[in-house]
Amino acid sequence: GEGLPCTILLYSIMVGVRLGVRHLAALGYRKIAFASNDVDWENAAYAGYRQALAEAGLATGQRRILTKGYKAVPEIFIPGMRKILDEGCDAIFAGSDPLALHIVDYLRQQGVKIPGEIGVMVPDGLPGANQYPPYHSSIRPIYNEAIKEAISAIEVPGGEVSSGKVIVVHPEVLSGQTVARRA
Repeated sequence: GEGLPCTILLYSIMVGVRLGVRHLAALGYRKIAFASNDVDWENAAYAGYRQALAEAGLATGQRRILTKGYKAVPEIFIPGMRKILDEGCDAIFAGSDPLALHIVDYLRQQGVKIPGEIGVMVPDGLPGANQYPPYHSSIRPIYNEAIKEAISAIEVPGGEVSSGKVIVVHPEVLSGQTVARRA
């Protein structure tokens, strides 16, 4: 209902992707592509990608691979990946962990060394993403801290209802084995 006090946890995928692309740039990657599904939240992620490239002074070309849903549809995915390889991209920021698995698999089938020739990073930071093959490097929202803050925001002495609060969930980089410092 209107006027109901509540606490909101807010996470911006755009902020997470910007952090990830800045991390790739700091490692020395210069031709960073973006692979995503054509869904709204990944369009916001793409905006974060373009902002981070601009902030790093890197080219914001049209290096974007679109897929359908969370599947790497061959008639779209394979030509997109060939274009990435032809353009000499040295990193790919994937829109999701499942898509990154397809990318890593495809690149390895083509004989591409990861992260030696191309680095791959994802924004999801799913549990275990950097602990099991292919050990993704990723961005993970730090939900635990935000949840603790939310609980403390609603725990008001005397049983009164809190007035509500917006709590921003900050991301962090999880190092995996799909990106490395460039020479």
